[in-house]
Amino acid sequence: MSLRRLFGVESPMSDGVALATDVTLPAGDGRFPAVLVRTPYSKVNSRILEWADFFADFGYAFAAQDVRGRGDSDGVWEAWINEFSDGHDAVEWVAAQPWCDGKVGMLGGSYEGWVQWAAASRHPPHLAAMVTSGSPGRWFRDWPYRFGAFFASDYLEWLNRTAARVVQPVPFPDWAFVVAHHDLRSFDTDCGRSLATWQAALDHDTYDEYWHSLDISGYEKIAVPGLHVTGWYDACAPGELHHWREMAARSPAADRQQLVLGPWDHVGAVITGAAVEGDLEIGSKGSVTMEAMWEGFFARWLKGEVPAAPQPAVRYYCLGANEWMTASSWPPASSTDLVFYLQADGALTSAAEGEVASRRFNYDPLDPVLSLVAVHNRDRLEWAPRPDVLVAGRSDVLVYSLPPVAKPLTIAGPIDVVLFASTTGRDTDFVASLVYVRADGTGTIVADGIVRAAMRSSLEEPAPLEPGEIYEFDIEVDDICLRVDTGESLRLVISSSLAPNYHPNPNTGGGYADTEPPVVVHQTIFHGGEYSSRLELSVFREAPG
Repeated sequence: MSLRRLFGVESPMSDGVALATDVTLPAGDGRFPAVLVRTPYSKVNSRILEWADFFADFGYAFAAQDVRGRGDSDGVWEAWINEFSDGHDAVEWVAAQPWCDGKVGMLGGSYEGWVQWAAASRHPPHLAAMVTSGSPGRWFRDWPYRFGAFFASDYLEWLNRTAARVVQPVPFPDWAFVVAHHDLRSFDTDCGRSLATWQAALDHDTYDEYWHSLDISGYEKIAVPGLHVTGWYDACAPGELHHWREMAARSPAADRQQLVLGPWDHVGAVITGAAVEGDLEIGSKGSVTMEAMWEGFFARWLKGEVPAAPQPAVRYYCLGANEWMTASSWPPASSTDLVFYLQADGALTSAAEGEVASRRFNYDPLDPVLSLVAVHNRDRLEWAPRPDVLVAGRSDVLVYSLPPVAKPLTIAGPIDVVLFASTTGRDTDFVASLVYVRADGTGTIVADGIVRAAMRSSLEEPAPLEPGEIYEFDIEVDDICLRVDTGESLRLVISSSLAPNYHPNPNTGGGYADTEPPVVVHQTIFHGGEYSSRLELSVFREAPG
């Protein structure tokens, strides 16, 4: 018997708006556990249709729903706003259908992941499992502002793509156009479409009530098993890790959470499972079949099937070693903290200098450090391991180098940089990039972090800087697992830009929406004494237990 399909079923929400839902059922009659995907990208795209067949073949009812105002669904599309109540109502509608046995699992990544957290925060009684990947989690800390630094190109591309009822094409002619475009107020219309949500993001360039209203809260009441998936080069990894940490620490289902950290970019973590391309040879081990992993989790929590072998709480891929590892927590319990201090001679050492010293560079927003080798293209704007030729020889970066290690060292966990710095501007950005250096001296940038200086103490209330005054900046760099073998080393690169991923701070003090011409500023990094700038790592020197 063939699968059964119900197209365009109207799912009424509590306010009477009908959302369009396509349902794929296993062959034969009966009631089945259900997998629900809520999407702004069209429920009839090939990816979701393939998922429908896959899960129906494994005995699940599969429901794909266009979110409000998108695709075939009624209502007005407002990104984020309606997903709390609509998500709750959608879960309960699916659970009440004659083909559902009352257990509903939600699936999806990126926006499709965030809608799950919005729904879960309203506690639908029949939500029995969640598989989320690459989900934003902390407004203004990971997306669309990263500690105040604006993912302008990524956000505008996404808003443009979801501007109408069907997916729109990427608006940019190439990334060089984005790098050269400094008037963000006109950015949307210059790309062909006026976008109210884009203008709202500029109007609300602090962590104000506009963003607070979208916060996910109440993890201590979300008693739902969860599989959390993200990658070292997923721009939304900080958000997914936030959800994982909150659930592991506070949820009544804390012991039913699993985390998978792979060598993936955003699309790899959310859809394909393919290892990221770039300046590291990761190999085929880094690629996985996502659907099989998702189904294994749903089989446990929707069908009650006991896994053949105990499932680790955390499974992660170690770059450099190119192998998968497991742990009971993240960072692994065997990890310890290791600190390296930035020295005025460009060294990284285990002890701070006694005397205060400094190094300087200039930052010109019109000539930013680039995050792409080739900006004259329209490739997907994804993070990736990238060659340090992007920073080598530039006068607007400072490099700090660790001597080759005498025995293997594995970074496993968060990376933080504490920077003592001053600037001649009223605002600016500071960027920290970690470079993996092979024995032959070639380097690969493997992780980055950024902070908007005016938001050093508060994301709600920016405080302009006093030119020349020394401030402390805490820069949250990406989590990673990387083995540094004998004879290899690390470098830390400090700069003030990373375009087009982050829009260059104009340094005017007026924020990213400022229409005044950008200005050049002079940056000073301090070392030693009370201004001991440092790199903080979570590491282990032996195989994890």
